[in-house]
Amino acid sequence: MATFKDQDMTDAEFRECDLSRARLIGVVMQDVVIDGLVSNLVVNGVEVSSYVQAELDRRHPVRLLIRSADPADLRRGFLQLRSDWAATLERLHGMPEGFEHHRVGGEWSTVETLRHLVFVHDSWFRRCCLGSTEPFTAIGLA
Repeated sequence: MATFKDQDMTDAEFRECDLSRARLIGVVMQDVVIDGLVSNLVVNGVEVSSYVQAELDRRHPVRLLIRSADPADLRRGFLQLRSDWAATLERLHGMPEGFEHHRVGGEWSTVETLRHLVFVHDSWFRRCCLGSTEPFTAIGLA
């Protein structure tokens, strides 16, 4: 286990790190951004994950649809996500040429994000959910 004591980690960035079971005791955290798979997060003795999930569901109601066991909800969720992506791509068409490859703040570009979504669809949905033996769709091939 790594231990950091009396370290100034101001402006540190952790990307693609596993911080499971990390303990931050007696720390100062101001203007902190946490973005990732977070569960069982306790802040000053209060488990806050359920509050975060509820707020995300309020902001993005489609999350409730895509977690539903009801096929009708799942279809509505899929249609909503498809509509949202269509609007995103329409906005992208109005931007300068090459902007689809532009990264902001170290995040993925639109092209990288779309490639990832195709990979998720191919590797998880088609293979695991539909039982397809073909590893990738034509668009998912490099």
